[in-house]
Amino acid sequence: MDEASVVIYSVQQVALRQAITPDCLQGRINSIFLVVSRLAIQIGALLGGYLGEDIGVRNTLFVAAFGVGSSTLWVLLFGVWRVRELPAAPAPIEL
Repeated sequence: MDEASVVIYSVQQVALRQAITPDCLQGRINSIFLVVSRLAIQIGALLGGYLGEDIGVRNTLFVAAFGVGSSTLWVLLFGVWRVRELPAAPAPIEL
């Protein structure tokens, strides 16, 4: 993915997440999102190293390409691109 698409994705997903999350939960939601996304990077690196040793680098790259391609299907089928308006603001939560 090139840098422009990463910037576009980041701006859109943060804006939508902030719009639908109550103010008092913003920090928690953002921290959970960062932990899960960074954990996925670590797991992917370990899996890529294991597959590179087990099935070879070339086959591992084919598996990675298939994974990236299938993620596109996920966005097309269930994507945020269907959102035309932001949902109504959530009710305030008392903690």
